[in-house]
Amino acid sequence: MMTVFQENSVTESEKSEIMTDSCFDGVEQQKKKIVFVCTGNTCRSPMAEIVFNFDYCDSGYVAESAGLAADGAPMSENALDALFDEGYRVKGQHLSRPLSKDIIESADIIVGISSSHAMQIVMANPEYAAKVYCMPFDIADPYGRSLEVYKACLWDIKKALAIIAESL
Repeated sequence: MMTVFQENSVTESEKSEIMTDSCFDGVEQQKKKIVFVCTGNTCRSPMAEIVFNFDYCDSGYVAESAGLAADGAPMSENALDALFDEGYRVKGQHLSRPLSKDIIESADIIVGISSSHAMQIVMANPEYAAKVYCMPFDIADPYGRSLEVYKACLWDIKKALAIIAESL
């Protein structure tokens, strides 16, 4: 069963700047794992991962992300720009990765960015249905759209993560 949780130009060196943060101080092994899943793992789910790990560092969870059709592509430029404009920095370079059995098994919670993503995960992996949830509302895919659309998507993700964080 699925459950629903109630214009600056950026240089490449700035985008790949490695930030140190209390979430990345070596204690993540003791935290539970939440995995955000979208389609390609280049826009929505990595933005959710980054925002969660910085805004909800003290939640007891560490976030990761994956995609249902991921192929090793880098995070989209507009996703990076939207994050940068909000003050988030990417730790290293993000490359999309497919949702695998290993990721599913190691996760405590798996969150589909839309109800469709969550349903696809459950249909393909019914034995793990108890750990699959979806965002409180579907997050529209900004892929290939303007920076303003990515910024709106990021705000939707932040609103959804606030609801999820209250439930953890």
